Amino acid sequence: MAHNILITLESTPENIIEGSSFRVFLTFQNIGGQTFPGGKITQLTAKYPDGIISSLTVDDFKPIPRLEINKSWTHRSSFRAIAGGTAWVEVKIEAEDKENIVYFQQIGSPLPTPHWEVPLRVRTLDSHEILMLLEKILEKLDSLDKKPWWNK
Repeated sequence: MAHNILITLESTPENIIEGSSFRVFLTFQNIGGQTFPGGKITQLTAKYPDGIISSLTVDDFKPIPRLEINKSWTHRSSFRAIAGGTAWVEVKIEAEDKENIVYFQQIGSPLPTPHWEVPLRVRTLDSHEILMLLEKILEKLDSLDKKPWWNK
């Protein structure tokens, strides 16, 4: 019988900038009707635009422990943001009992893929600087006590 695993991802910092390092926190939750016997991560990659792939060495990962129904476990890894754009983080795991894994991003909606994936937005340095300047302009405008010219 296949194992139903819900995976969620959080990253720090929240705003990932091209060329910087960032951490991902992958939480694996057993949402199936049986105990997950434990296993291992067999693939953890970030695929960037233009076919650039950043892989982590899975031999260094801690094994996924046995997970009772509705229990979870979190794995942490560090990446370097190689390119700006959308990076697709892909994960594959293998159960100790070699049963199939059905991946979920949300309860009730199994993914149709043989792996789990989620997009991460990686800002280019230029776009990040522009957004920071826009935030400063908006903060300055908010601090003005005057009504705007169009609201007089």
